[in-house]
Amino acid sequence: MKNLIQARRILLALFTVSFITLFSVGCGDGGNRDVFVATGNSNVPQIATGNLAFNFVRAQTTLPSSTSTVRIDLYSGTVASANLVFSERFAFANTITVTGVPVNVTTAIVTVFDSNGLFLTRLSVPVTVAANQTTQIDTSTASTVAADFTNLAVQPNPINLLLGTFSQTTSTQSQLVGTIAGENYFLPIVNSTANFSIANTSVANVSSAGVFDTTLSGSGGFGNTTASVTYTVAGQQRTANVDVFVRFFFIAPIGSINQIPQGGTYNSGWGAFFRDSNGTQTTITNNVTFALASPVQGVTVSSAGVVTTSSNTPTGTFNIIATWVDGRTNGTGLTFTQTIPVTVVSGQSM
Repeated sequence: MKNLIQARRILLALFTVSFITLFSVGCGDGGNRDVFVATGNSNVPQIATGNLAFNFVRAQTTLPSSTSTVRIDLYSGTVASANLVFSERFAFANTITVTGVPVNVTTAIVTVFDSNGLFLTRLSVPVTVAANQTTQIDTSTASTVAADFTNLAVQPNPINLLLGTFSQTTSTQSQLVGTIAGENYFLPIVNSTANFSIANTSVANVSSAGVFDTTLSGSGGFGNTTASVTYTVAGQQRTANVDVFVRFFFIAPIGSINQIPQGGTYNSGWGAFFRDSNGTQTTITNNVTFALASPVQGVTVSSAGVVTTSSNTPTGTFNIIATWVDGRTNGTGLTFTQTIPVTVVSGQSM
């Protein structure tokens, strides 16, 4: 009996503790929010919030006329040891209001972008958040970081162009990367800001949109030149140079492949050579593979270049892709491809 009474007392004590714990915790907000809510415990801090209304003037003293969007970052403490508590990008407006800002926020960094997403300027504004009030922030006196355009680069670098056996040429779309205020941006290529030129137009051309292609033709087509581009950001002009190489990749069937009969096979092999941009010619004996450009009924192509058709292969022309990886010592390390047309004719193999 004595043990039973003690057991009941223990159970009652545990029930009481569980009941108190349950109602002292309360119902929490399952969301991930930077808001602290009091639960009746005086030891839990409550952070009050207010609103900040940023007032901008575009095309006058505060922001450049090309401003399209702004990103507002809010920090608690000093910038050197600050904690980022808010970051969001807004479409430009004369007034942008951020609500629910904790009162411990002391600094706002406003980064300004144009319609292409390029950095224009950055403002640093000290702020004081008043609980349950909207504080007006005058940005006209903010300290600024200008769009310091320090570097321009062309990608890819170098530009590699290819001539092929069947008068095929390749073109390459370049990209421009600019370093602005210490950050890298892909720069839009438009006539108003970019200007391309090429040293030797008998080797290659470049369009106003930054597309490179070769002006050479035939098996003697090889060479190299240089191109340059100037770009202007916020009145600052930078120039970048890039090498342009034109190489020739020759591959052709040793036997006739122009007319393969239905049910026939081509297995006479292939001849190939490579001419580098400096004119050096190399016979290719390995690292060439073959494949169909797209599936064709009854046609198989082995990796070694054996082409087989079936009796129900439709007549007409299909394409084979020959691929060569330049793995030579001191070679280019590049991969070259060539499209080879094959014609199937009616009839049986001989």
